[in-house]
Amino acid sequence: MLSVHFQDASRFPHILLTGEEGSGRSLMARVICRELGAPLRVYPADLITGLDTLFGILQSAKDGQVLILEDLEDMPWQGQIDLWRAAAWNRYFCYDKNGFPNADDEPLLVELSRFTLIATAMDRRSIPPSLYRTFGKHLKFDKYSQDEIRQVVIQAARRLGATIEDDAVETLCKSAVGSPAVAAQLLECSWNRARASWERNVNPAHVRRTFEIEGVEVIGVQRLQQQLLIVLSESSEPLGRSALQSALDWPVSVFEQIERSALSDQYIEKVGQKLSLTEMGRCWNHALNQ
Repeated sequence: MLSVHFQDASRFPHILLTGEEGSGRSLMARVICRELGAPLRVYPADLITGLDTLFGILQSAKDGQVLILEDLEDMPWQGQIDLWRAAAWNRYFCYDKNGFPNADDEPLLVELSRFTLIATAMDRRSIPPSLYRTFGKHLKFDKYSQDEIRQVVIQAARRLGATIEDDAVETLCKSAVGSPAVAAQLLECSWNRARASWERNVNPAHVRRTFEIEGVEVIGVQRLQQQLLIVLSESSEPLGRSALQSALDWPVSVFEQIERSALSDQYIEKVGQKLSLTEMGRCWNHALNQ
């Protein structure tokens, strides 16, 4: 794919990277840009709340530039539709301040530069089909296996200059939710606990202390997922993240970890900017409460 681009830059496709946060999507996007030698700009999609913001980003893009939009499903639906038009035809349909075409009911078309879009999302089903078809390549990042997470932990420990006991490795692997980023973060925190005690060996006690400080469930994610599903099942309508965090009283990092896991397992789904149980989530929660 890269060799084709170097021969003809106009043929490099838009790319969609899907998978859980921490699975390597953003890292892959940056690696692609580095290999292309292309300038890049990174934008979290949840900050693009208005059509004027999206228009400003697209209009400022230069020929051959790469735009990275992270967590595309967090962008408002109308913004995703406008992004589809821009990515497919390099044109933008301008709207007035009320979100409608201009007074003559004729949308103003603005020609855009030929940019490359690289977007990340949890799942391809979370974006409009028309926008999905615009991407010439779709790379899916699956959860890492326990063996793969184990190798990540061991290699990360070597880079830190630390040694880690086998039991500590296993405990970290079970709590990483298939995410190498989570595993590496927990290891680094455990290493800091060890160094605070003037030790160079990470043992299970350091890991347990890290879990206490970070609010991570030692026995695994299932119990925390169940708590999230119980709160959602008690509501007659979807709940926002702030309401859920308040009800669960979890640290933000823990809430985000469990939300990612439940979304990936399809126990919950996004309804606009809120969260709701899926049919699978309702069945799973009902079975556990029998």
